[in-house]
Amino acid sequence: MGRSIAGIDKAKRLATSRNVSIQTKQIDLNEADWPNKAYDMVICIFGHFPPHVREKVFTGIQQTLRPGGLFLSEVYATHQLAYGTGGPNDASLLYTEEMFHQLEDDFVPLVLHETVVWREEGTLHHGESAVIQYVGQKR
Repeated sequence: MGRSIAGIDKAKRLATSRNVSIQTKQIDLNEADWPNKAYDMVICIFGHFPPHVREKVFTGIQQTLRPGGLFLSEVYATHQLAYGTGGPNDASLLYTEEMFHQLEDDFVPLVLHETVVWREEGTLHHGESAVIQYVGQKR
């Protein structure tokens, strides 16, 4: 949870520096209450969860987005293990494109691809990285 707090603090500082207001909330996603059709966008960047939590998060995102809403995500792919430039060392916490294809009953995929990118985000996330980038629109 400490990293979440650091991320929230960083987002608040960035928003302040750009004269943008944001609303943040730290929650346990394993026990989260996802309000029905409450949001126009959900963003999940490097949200690496155990499989049972990932399933709950995907279900919650499907529930909480309004029709036409967007789900945007960038996560480490399973191929990231070969790079060793960040992210979890446990393959069960990483993603495949198939995991996002499973959302297609509720989402139209606008972007879905695995790619290699360069990331410089501190000492723990530095170098070429295998990621999956996804943008889906709620049906």
